[in-house]
Amino acid sequence: MLKKVLCIAMAMALCLGVTAFAGGEPSDWAKGEIKSEYTQMFANMGIALDYQRPITRAEFAMLAFDVYGDINGGYPKIEVKKVFQDIGAEKVDTIIPMVAALGIVNGVSETQFNPKAPITREQIAAMVIRALAISGKEIEGEKEISFTDSDQI
Repeated sequence: MLKKVLCIAMAMALCLGVTAFAGGEPSDWAKGEIKSEYTQMFANMGIALDYQRPITRAEFAMLAFDVYGDINGGYPKIEVKKVFQDIGAEKVDTIIPMVAALGIVNGVSETQFNPKAPITREQIAAMVIRALAISGKEIEGEKEISFTDSDQI
């Protein structure tokens, strides 16, 4: 189960880190990993799905929150505080304080989250690693992976 959820999370991260969801269909190689529930989740938050647009920090935080809940069978009771002054205008922003309270996301400063900024691979990796650590889950067969630009991460 954990491997399946991680595969979905990483496929979404890689796919959505370069692209996101309204126009068109996902690429053929990604269709199997993109569940219809993600389409509904984005629609419920008032986000136009466009698979060719970079995903924002707020949108990925929403996905990270959803995957965290899937891995753990729900969410713990947490005290939520609004610490970021630049959130609240969009429906998706309501998720950010919860994901921050869990410790999955950080702001770009103590008071700013920058929800509409495109997310970077570095930020995606950090969120996924934090979500796994908080969940107490280990990745089976964990091994070091390097990229040609690893020194920039």
